[in-house]
Amino acid sequence: MDFSVKTVATNMQHNVGIMFSDEWQHRVVYSGKKKIIFKVSDNSTGKTLVVKTHQQPQATKRDEHRLRKEYVIGKQACKNAKRVVQYLKIETRKDSNNDSRILLFTADAICTPLSMLIPVNGFNIDRFLHLAIECTKALMEVHFNKVIHMNLKPKKLVC
Repeated sequence: MDFSVKTVATNMQHNVGIMFSDEWQHRVVYSGKKKIIFKVSDNSTGKTLVVKTHQQPQATKRDEHRLRKEYVIGKQACKNAKRVVQYLKIETRKDSNNDSRILLFTADAICTPLSMLIPVNGFNIDRFLHLAIECTKALMEVHFNKVIHMNLKPKKLVC
C-alpha cells in the first residue's frame, strides 16, 4: 500500500505547512493541541491514506518520541492482522517553512470510531453482540502479536 508515499510527503501544503500536490485531495480529520491528522486521497487512483503529524511547527523530543513509539508498536500490532490499521511508514520532512516535521503514514481503514456508533438508547442485543465479537477478534489479533493496548476506549476502536 506504499502508493507514492514519497509524492504525498514531498508535495504538501496546508495550515501546518504541509504541501499536497494537485493530484491529492486532502482534509483534516482531527486537529488537537498536539497533533493533526489528514486523510489524503489520490484523485487518479482513488487510493487513500492517513497522515499524522505534530501540531507545532517544530516537534519537541517528546512529540517525536510519541510518534516513533506509535509507529513501532503499530507496526508490531498489525503483523498478519486483518482487523488492525496498517502502519506504513514514518519519516521526517522539511515543511514549507523549512521546519522539520515528522509524518506518520497509515492505511486508511475507511471506518468509524465505535464511540460515534453508539445510539443514545444503546444497541439492540444482536448489534451489540456483533460489535463485541468483532472488537474481541481485533484485540485477539493485537495480543497475538504481543502488544497490549494500555488506553483502550470506544473512540480508539473503529468499525
